[in-house]
Amino acid sequence: LWAGSQESLWSIPDATLLTHVQIIFQAIYPDVNLTIVLNGAVFSLTIQRLSEWRSNFGSTAIVIIYDFLMSNSDCDPEVLAGLLLKNYTFIFEDMDKRDPDGAFHSVFILQLLGKAHLNVINGHANIPALKTKDLASKGMAGVIVFCATALERAVTLISEGDIKVEDILASATSRGKVIIKLPKVLNKTTGKETSAPYMFSRDLWGKADTGYMKSIKKKSKNFVETIVEMARSALNESTTADAAILHSSDDDRAFL
Repeated sequence: LWAGSQESLWSIPDATLLTHVQIIFQAIYPDVNLTIVLNGAVFSLTIQRLSEWRSNFGSTAIVIIYDFLMSNSDCDPEVLAGLLLKNYTFIFEDMDKRDPDGAFHSVFILQLLGKAHLNVINGHANIPALKTKDLASKGMAGVIVFCATALERAVTLISEGDIKVEDILASATSRGKVIIKLPKVLNKTTGKETSAPYMFSRDLWGKADTGYMKSIKKKSKNFVETIVEMARSALNESTTADAAILHSSDDDRAFL
């Protein structure tokens, strides 16, 4: 929750992270007298979890765009992804009008914000020193920007043919999960193949992130809070619908 309140999610200075990890640890484990240190077990685990959290935005964004393209199977996936990318159509609530007031309100952003972040912080600890109650609704400009950046990468990879929708479809497991495999190119220095040019990283996508943040800073005071409320509402509706399906007693299959 606290990490998501940072302006840039790509990297948090070690000193800043260390201070806040200590505050969080003491709040969660008040009876444990432990000083968190750089490169220690707790700090290293925190770094790993943050890396996994950031990576999840990238992979979830691809799945969200993939689902949209599959629901519009009468259109060529690469062409449709290109249309989403043109003029940053994918971030607008109304993708036909592209009204500036509807920027960052698209169903893609709301879905990604809900699945990759709000779902993760649900049930967070209350830590007054970090003002977590406020951060749960107001301090998410950086996360919204991260969502926009992850989605831009997703539509870019598909529109340029770096990721094939048919390959994603073919990777689907019996449980409906898909496996995202990034293409690899030869690293002439090491002589080994690498997916580095296609990764969701600060080196490749930091500029886009900065641009989106400049845009959000120009918006109204309650702009971020409104988007968070919309995303949380959409997430709750999705969760309720899933629960209704799981607990339905109208289907004979439920009694097998």
